[in-house]
Formats: sequence, C-alpha cells, structure tokens
Amino acid sequence: MHNLAVAAVRRRDWAGARYWIGQAREVDPDDASLRRLRLKLRMHAGAEAASWLLAQARRLGRAVGRTRPRPSPAPAGDAGLPPGNPGAG
Repeated sequence: MHNLAVAAVRRRDWAGARYWIGQAREVDPDDASLRRLRLKLRMHAGAEAASWLLAQARRLGRAVGRTRPRPSPAPAGDAGLPPGNPGAG
C-alpha cells in the first residue's frame, strides 16, 4: 500500500495518495515511511493553500488598483509646495 501511495504522489494524484496512506495506516499506524509520506502530503497541501492565497491577494490588489482614482498631476509652477507656503525665502 505504501508503494501505491508513492506511485499516486508521483502521478500528482493527491487524493489517491491520501487514500492509500489511510489504508496503510490502518494496517500499521506507526510506520515511519508512512509518516514521512503523510508529512509530504501535508506540506504540499499547505504550499497549495499559500499559493492560492497569494494569487487571491494579487487579484484583489489588481482589482483595487483599477478602482482607485488616479492622482492629478501637480501644476508646473507649484513644485509640490503645500498651500499657503510662499516658498523658500
């Protein structure tokens, strides 16, 4: 069963790998190689979740950027001084 789980991981069949690991753990719950394989699956699931969240954040950032009004350019002679400031001396 361990080999079937490994084959499923190599095929990127994550659901199949989880199934075979579950079946093998019923036979031998303390198998070290199954624990390592299970950890690998958990790390993969965490990485997929992080990747999905990052993609959603980027998509949201692009959507927010499209809805913000663009700042108008400053007049040529203003030089970015605050109102009421006569300038340097």
